[in-house]
Amino acid sequence: MANSSNMSRNTYIGDISRIVNSLKEDNLDESVIRKRMKKEFAQKTSVGETIALYVLGISFVFIVVFGMHICYATIMWEADIYNFWDRFSPYFSMIIFFALCLVVFVIFVVFMRFFVDYFRYFKALDESFGYNFYLRLFRGLCIFALVFVGVFLMVVLFSSWQISNIYNVRFDITLINVLGEIFD
Repeated sequence: MANSSNMSRNTYIGDISRIVNSLKEDNLDESVIRKRMKKEFAQKTSVGETIALYVLGISFVFIVVFGMHICYATIMWEADIYNFWDRFSPYFSMIIFFALCLVVFVIFVVFMRFFVDYFRYFKALDESFGYNFYLRLFRGLCIFALVFVGVFLMVVLFSSWQISNIYNVRFDITLINVLGEIFD
């Protein structure tokens, strides 16, 4: 294998196919090659880029959590229930949600070159193993969308259950009314 520690990140990404082929000739398993390539790519990233990647991931998790709270609050407001959560205001949740979206945008803008290289790295790595990168990306986005729909339906079910308990109405009627309000 060529000395990839002296290469710049762009040169390294361009040579991934050649490096993987030389590692395949050494009869290494795909998982071992991926681990080695991931370690080499991590050596070519700065500490700031690594921190930005972790902050971005944590921000996405908190965006989902605060988005669930905003969705729940909106459904409860549609049912004319305003005093449902005394400890944490939905308005404060909306401000935090906006701030997190702003943080994600700033991270993307400041570290755009790193994220493009990160994308190119995974594309080159998948193609060197014979996988279709865009198909795998589409599959990942579909799984993400399915998880989003599942989380959204959990929020709808929980809020419908709470509304039915407050108004002493059957759960199925409340659920149908809530879904009707959402799609209205």
